[in-house]
Amino acid sequence: MSDAPHGSLARLLVVGTCRRRVPTAVAPALFGDAAAVPALLDDLARVQGNEAMVLATSERLEFILVRGEDWGLVERLTSLLADRAGLGPSELGEAVYAHEGDEALRHIFDVASALDSEVAEEPRIQERLERCHEMACARGMGGPSLDAAVRGAMVAARRIEKETPLAERSLSMAAVATQVARGLHGDPARCRVLLVGLGELGQSLADELRQAGASQITVVHASPRRAETVARRLGGHFRPWEQLDAALADAEIVVSDRGTGQWTVSRAAVEQALHQRRHRPILFIDVGLPCDVDDGVDALPDAFLYRLDDLERIAFEGKAARGAASVMAHRILAEEHAAAIQRWTGPSEPDATAALRANLEEMRAQVLAEQPDNADAATRRFVEKLLERSQGVPNTTGDDTTGADTTGARRLSETLGRLFGLKTTRDDGAQGDDE
Repeated sequence: MSDAPHGSLARLLVVGTCRRRVPTAVAPALFGDAAAVPALLDDLARVQGNEAMVLATSERLEFILVRGEDWGLVERLTSLLADRAGLGPSELGEAVYAHEGDEALRHIFDVASALDSEVAEEPRIQERLERCHEMACARGMGGPSLDAAVRGAMVAARRIEKETPLAERSLSMAAVATQVARGLHGDPARCRVLLVGLGELGQSLADELRQAGASQITVVHASPRRAETVARRLGGHFRPWEQLDAALADAEIVVSDRGTGQWTVSRAAVEQALHQRRHRPILFIDVGLPCDVDDGVDALPDAFLYRLDDLERIAFEGKAARGAASVMAHRILAEEHAAAIQRWTGPSEPDATAALRANLEEMRAQVLAEQPDNADAATRRFVEKLLERSQGVPNTTGDDTTGADTTGARRLSETLGRLFGLKTTRDDGAQGDDE
């Protein structure tokens, strides 16, 4: 019996919420904590233990599953989200969305391709989707239908990344932050960056600034061990939490992402830092929800404060420039979505055939991404990749085989001949002997 997802598309379900839908006060409890995924998987397993996963990013929290006969799942999953936010299910209201069947599949494709939002605001979304899927599979919660949905979404996302300018992520929060920093300070190599807090988006911004050439990254967090770990990953160093005010004076760019509901960076501390810097400007990028930097900082002459809303506004201003690329991306998405629907709803096929089809489909997407405008080169590369995959196949000529190996090689040759209508030299010789 095939393990393909034939007939199960109608049971695909996505229940979740995202940052732009929920009250600001509860956002920190819902988003950005990758360490919470195992506990969420435990909660999900009590609701449904197979064909189910959790997608958790700095912008969204979603349950993705292929349900059985439990048609009350939406309410139960909504309760899980509400519990995490510290609210009653009714208090989340319209903040929770639910997609079923084809709509759910399309949503997964959109998310993986960073097209679910007009702003590509989620760092490393493909990496996170794959990682979350792997975590579910490691707990025995994977399955053919869930695998097919994730695999199809990743194929589409990689095609978009390779075949369109959207791969440049020109509207990402990290890219916008780097653009703002260049506008104020010029060459990022002149800038020292202070990362306050360890939110995922904040870390992504700091990493983007590092890649743009920032001369130094310093991390400050209440947990020295966590600060040291992140500092090492970013190639920087950390300072004790008690030195936060002093660290402000050493930074050209301050990225803050704590979201505790209290001012992390006060106006008085910034005034002191600017005095020590002889009023050389400081750029504050506050992506904490709730905000971390005192509103009064924006009124200081040499302090420049940008919050998440400001970065989104700048990104939207550049949206028109991505119009053509977005059309291309949506066309690719439609093609891959249609191919996925065909696989889900078409006639079931034997296990080996289904596996071969999935393997060839992945190879096809790869060569098209490598040679999007050259059909001849793409098809030649496809053949090359097929032959590369066959390098481990036993020699079918019999030159290097003996005994049982010869029999196996002959059978393999005969099987390939029947499958693909091949006529080998051995076949010609055999026919001649018979005659």
